[in-house]
Amino acid sequence: MRQHRSFQLLLSIAVIGAIVATACAAPNTQGGTSAAPDSKPVAGGRFIEGSFADIKTLNPVLVNDVPSSTVTSRIYEALVQADPKSGEIKPNLGKWTVSSDGLTYSWEIESAANWSDGKPIIAADFLTGLTLVAKSKKTVRKSNFNDIEGFKDLSDGKITELTGFKIDSANPKKFTVKFTRVFCPALVNAFGGNYVLPTQVYGKYATKESKDEIDSALENDNPTVASGPFKFKEWKKGDQVVLDKNPGYWKGAPLLDQYIFKVVADSTVLA
Repeated sequence: MRQHRSFQLLLSIAVIGAIVATACAAPNTQGGTSAAPDSKPVAGGRFIEGSFADIKTLNPVLVNDVPSSTVTSRIYEALVQADPKSGEIKPNLGKWTVSSDGLTYSWEIESAANWSDGKPIIAADFLTGLTLVAKSKKTVRKSNFNDIEGFKDLSDGKITELTGFKIDSANPKKFTVKFTRVFCPALVNAFGGNYVLPTQVYGKYATKESKDEIDSALENDNPTVASGPFKFKEWKKGDQVVLDKNPGYWKGAPLLDQYIFKVVADSTVLA
């Protein structure tokens, strides 16, 4: 009797162990389980993200909602990024140093950083982004840059060039940004957004003569060049946004073939 109970106990333990092991194993795309936690990821496939609301724009300068920010951040990259674990601000597109008085930030964009059309990402692309913010009447981002020397005057139409921005004549990837006072959240507010925009696309809206044409630019709904891991493919308003992988992404092509932002108004269907 005791032997029978002992056998039942051992059998129960074995069954429970098998269930736990199966539940904890990594899923396999072929329908089984994988026992190799260090196996290499497989390229291909698509990721679909559901949302109650559609995006409003694909131009970071005009973004004022979470859906638009979610999608544009996969197309355009910022100079810096926050560490997902510690929250520490780290270099991304560029590296920086700060002057002893805390007023001037010196930047150098990564040598390998390039746009999806093959052109290098340079200092002029960040200047284009800042100029578009200054000229736009729809943006809500102006306060992020008001402490940069000359930005307020450029925004008010008193000057035609941003005086606090200087590009290194010997290296188009180097530039400095001067503030009128110490701005503690500068790395997050002024340099943490996706304001590095392709001059070859948006430069025509950031000239000395241009006004607020950026607010109605066709490229706002149909970006043709990307710095991020995905490139724009299509936007069916009220339905979905489709992004294809950027094979020339400067950090290496993503494994996913597509990212899809799907609008699902019904909460049950979304779940």
